[in-house]
Amino acid sequence: MVNRAAFSGAWYAADPSRLASDLVRYIETVPRDVRAPPGVRGAVMPHAGLSFSGRGMAHAFARLQRARPVSPVRTLIIAPSHYESIPADTLLFERFGSHETPLGPVEGDAAFADAALIAAASLPGGPVRTRVSEATIAREHAVELFLPFIRHTLPGTRVNAVLTGPLTSSDAARAAGEAIATALGNDLDGTLIIASSDFTHYGDRFAYVPFGTSGPVQERVRERDLFFARTAAEGTVDDFFDAVVAQQPTICGRYAILELMAIEAVRASIGHVVDYYNSNEVTASEDTDFVCYAAVLYG
Repeated sequence: MVNRAAFSGAWYAADPSRLASDLVRYIETVPRDVRAPPGVRGAVMPHAGLSFSGRGMAHAFARLQRARPVSPVRTLIIAPSHYESIPADTLLFERFGSHETPLGPVEGDAAFADAALIAAASLPGGPVRTRVSEATIAREHAVELFLPFIRHTLPGTRVNAVLTGPLTSSDAARAAGEAIATALGNDLDGTLIIASSDFTHYGDRFAYVPFGTSGPVQERVRERDLFFARTAAEGTVDDFFDAVVAQQPTICGRYAILELMAIEAVRASIGHVVDYYNSNEVTASEDTDFVCYAAVLYG
């Protein structure tokens, strides 16, 4: 079963030469920052159209490309669902044998979903439910937008995707992380795990204007977003979950981030916030409706 490229030609270039040129350009802008790990085990990265998300995504892929010949054996994308409501404390898996990109196919692993279903069912009293839905994952841009970067920089890796519904507790986040980690088995240490998430969606378009529409709005949003990004990098699952409940942010992948945090706690990874920006910075505008992006790396 093949996961077709639904957003090619709209959210990113369909022409292979142009797409490759775009990816190289983003990778070349990433500084060799000694504060961040040279190797990357996990990452929070944006998933907007490539012209907006490319800068944030490139931080992980540039470091992985520079770390060759060491390369992850598998890449797992944990993402929210934008087009179908997923029940609370539920994970959706897929059995794709390959994922289509303009640069060529990316290998999948149909057996991973079965391992994940078994792992979730074996949790003692675990609150996580699971099911398989290729159709839902196939139309999810929060998964597809990473595939060209993966094909370009990590052509030998296998890719799987998971969509997550809302989490009702930090225990559910840890249970979801445990189910995923157990399904990865011996591949856990060699897997790049991506939490797919944009950060604050601000403005009337998103029905979210807690700081109004005039004055230092973007600065206040930045302060709040960086609090969440730093908590993702340095805090605990409980810290992040409690902040989500208290502040109700419009961070679309907040539950994916929680599951990644649970897994990185098991892997004893150290997180670093390496970038933060918003859509107005990309378009050189002052729109009162804007979306924010952060890149957090774990190594």
